[in-house]
Amino acid sequence: MARRRPSTLPLLAVLALLVACATALKFDLFAQPATQVWANRKCISHFVPNDKTVLITVKVDDGYNQRVDLEVGIV
Repeated sequence: MARRRPSTLPLLAVLALLVACATALKFDLFAQPATQVWANRKCISHFVPNDKTVLITVKVDDGYNQRVDLEVGIV
């Protein structure tokens, strides 16, 4: 009796669901003098429903006198 190969359709459906549920925002920060930091800051606003978990990951390389300020607020 021939053995039936499992369908890849359920796997693709789960993968598509995971990709649809995850979103990300990525941008580069450029070096600038401390006197211009507030003039060139970035403001990103996203609506998040109540009772949802928000994960924020910031990846910053080592650098001499490097500083990154991050503010997360609830409106």
